[in-house]
Amino acid sequence: MKTLNKIALLLFISISFSAKKITFLQQNTLTATYKGVTDDYMYKFVDDKNVEHLFYDYNEPEYDEEESENVVSIDLSNDKNIGKKFELTWSTKQIDELDENGEETGKKITVKTILTIKKL
Repeated sequence: MKTLNKIALLLFISISFSAKKITFLQQNTLTATYKGVTDDYMYKFVDDKNVEHLFYDYNEPEYDEEESENVVSIDLSNDKNIGKKFELTWSTKQIDELDENGEETGKKITVKTILTIKKL
């Protein structure tokens, strides 16, 4: 019986520590007008309330050859998209902070990343 209690206690402790590592990805939605790339290489969008939203990066859609005609890839570096309205799904993530020389500082910063993007 003591062995069973010890095993249960160890299992409970390991589950407790592993549960702290689990983070839930909170997704947000936004409808905004694309304004282009900033000097800091961030993607700038402005919503209907004139609030500016800056995004660090975005995920390109993954697809196979057979479904390629159903997926539209949006190139935010193309100036043709400036001034157009988009619906975005986005989240935050942690990245390494870089100094002015491009070296990691050892600190983490939180940035916004676009998960999905759709032209309206």
